[in-house]
Amino acid sequence: MILTLIFTVILLYYLQHAFFYAKNAYRQYTYLRNFPGPPAKFPTGNVLDFGTNSFESTTVLLRWADEARAQGHNIMRVWIGLRPVVLPLNGEALKPILDSATELTKGEDYNFFISWLGLGLLLSTNEKWKSRRRMLTPTFHFAMLDGYVEKMDRHTQILLDILDGKVGKELDIYPFVKRCALDIICDTAMGTELDSQHDPDNPYVFAVGDFNELARDYMLTWYYWLAPVWFFTQRTRKMRLLDTLTTFTKKVIADRIEQHRTGELKFDDTNGKRKAFLDMLIEMKEANALTDEDIREEVDTFMFEGHDTTSSGIGWTLWCLATNPAAQEKACDEVHAVFGDSDRSIAVEDLKGMPYLEKVIKETLRIFPAVPQIQRKVQNDFKIGECTVPGGTDLMLAPYLVHRNEQVYPDRWSFDPERFNADLASTRHAYDYVPFSAGPRNCIGQRFAMYEEKLVVAWILRRFSLHTDRPMLSNMGGAETVLRPSLGVPVTLRRRQ
Repeated sequence: MILTLIFTVILLYYLQHAFFYAKNAYRQYTYLRNFPGPPAKFPTGNVLDFGTNSFESTTVLLRWADEARAQGHNIMRVWIGLRPVVLPLNGEALKPILDSATELTKGEDYNFFISWLGLGLLLSTNEKWKSRRRMLTPTFHFAMLDGYVEKMDRHTQILLDILDGKVGKELDIYPFVKRCALDIICDTAMGTELDSQHDPDNPYVFAVGDFNELARDYMLTWYYWLAPVWFFTQRTRKMRLLDTLTTFTKKVIADRIEQHRTGELKFDDTNGKRKAFLDMLIEMKEANALTDEDIREEVDTFMFEGHDTTSSGIGWTLWCLATNPAAQEKACDEVHAVFGDSDRSIAVEDLKGMPYLEKVIKETLRIFPAVPQIQRKVQNDFKIGECTVPGGTDLMLAPYLVHRNEQVYPDRWSFDPERFNADLASTRHAYDYVPFSAGPRNCIGQRFAMYEEKLVVAWILRRFSLHTDRPMLSNMGGAETVLRPSLGVPVTLRRRQ
């Protein structure tokens, strides 16, 4: 009798959920069936058209976007199984969602990261997100970045010393840049020396890389979306990686809190030890009622967002310079005009200069945006121009599609930093270029990222010239957590005289 009752309750529960799912799915279909986009097949939608990897799917999505734009549309939809995804295709279509102060919820694909990052600034929404954003914004003020730049410079000089032993032969520079970025973010976020550049076998280094790879596999492998398959094949691996990642952070936080409590850590804004992001969070702990877990969420979020994206941006910039020698020499001349033959450290004031190098980085982020796509799930019916996107639908905001709009960027595949001259940039819609997103939920660390990318690239140009015989577009970008280069970044370094 009891078993029958339990079975009946479970059955009714799932029947109720199935009813509401079917009702919402039919409503979405009714609204979206006339949206431009590729024809879909029941029940797989367009999944089988995406190809077998992220490089193929990126190419397919761009072809569909070009077809929709050629027909005069600035929005399209695709079906991931029975789940619709709507993609704005230019700045005008992006503006309503990026400017919205209410539709701030991230898409379902981000749920994979909750077990690591919790509901920190990246994944939280509504009032929690707004309060965290208000709390954290002052930590990215210009004055706070000064101390970060000193740390960036020190770790970059370690990178240069390592690369000195690699001159004259082709190497994939991407892993070296990535370890440098990881050391920078560990130092600036937690005030801790990871030293992954000298210790690439560090368990934390492996865990960061493996977790991102696991996330990529999950997002691109449809049968992993079936809970039993995931549970019996990958759950143990994920839990092991999470244990390594969170144990490391928790230990650093506990030690740091104890150092603050005993007065062991003393900061001096002129010549003494600089505050790390973690130190500022500890100082905010009482006033903002933060728990140790709240602090861990924000530190891990900063760690995650602050090294993968910047290393992608730096790697692609070095690739674009190697494959465009004229742009490289012009950037090098500008860097030499600032530093001459000196080997002095790079300071904040230096980073505020070098306008051509900044345009090089911007043009790189146009063709190869480090964050190729972000997702929002609209909670209510949402208007984009004349189109209504029904509540519960995922929006994919894809800079790698928007930035490659031939109608906005003629000869879109050519590398031309002059596109970012002020007179040309002012003729475009402000949201036709959104490498760091835009609006209320833009990237809080974009100034940090630009400083780091500019500093690392400037240092490399001071010491080396970059060479390759491969054409720029032979290196395809795969839209994953970041835009992954299919070849890595294979270049040959030569010392500059």
